[in-house]
Amino acid sequence: MSQYDVKQVACHQCQAPIDVKVYGTIDVTDQSPEREAILSGEFFKVKCPECGYEGMADYGFLYQDLQKGLVLFYEPDPSFFEEDVQVLKDTFTPEQMAVTTIRIVHGLPNLWEKIQIHEAGLDDRIVELQKYLVFAGFHQQMPDQPIKHILYQVAKEGKAQFLLGDDRELVATVAFDQGQYDLTKASFAQELARYGGGFFINQQWAEWLMAQLEQDQD
Repeated sequence: MSQYDVKQVACHQCQAPIDVKVYGTIDVTDQSPEREAILSGEFFKVKCPECGYEGMADYGFLYQDLQKGLVLFYEPDPSFFEEDVQVLKDTFTPEQMAVTTIRIVHGLPNLWEKIQIHEAGLDDRIVELQKYLVFAGFHQQMPDQPIKHILYQVAKEGKAQFLLGDDRELVATVAFDQGQYDLTKASFAQELARYGGGFFINQQWAEWLMAQLEQDQD
């Protein structure tokens, strides 16, 4: 069951008080309406009743879909790294962690990505490795393009793709290849069994894993 408190924040434009629902836990196990609101971005919008100013309420919370075995700790501030890890260790038993995908996520685009990856029945570790390979191939073909980020996305028509971009704009899209995903999964099976995963599975994790494998070959 989703849990929230109502807190007051000051409008950025007129300083009038705004009542905002601040969720500690969002449980979407039973098709909660919060899921669609999160994916559309509507969940985070707030509007001042006095001047009509619209903004975003970006705060940390626990997103869980226990039926699908997914728990995401959304944290806007990466500096709370150690505190977030401890919260998860205090909240979930080793037995629960063994049967649940538990991740700490920074940034709304990464939150949306994790939800879509899991709901597509994919392993986010494999997707991150696939993104690493897509990035390497794209950089080799177009070295002058300033690609910094790659995100998995399921478009409205149900088409899965990778979005490649920098901090300002989308640079390219690459279709998600299920065959390449399956090949990546098979190719890295032993390495993933050895190095596992953890709470942080992202672009930096994929780069770290590839660096570990290069060291193992030396």
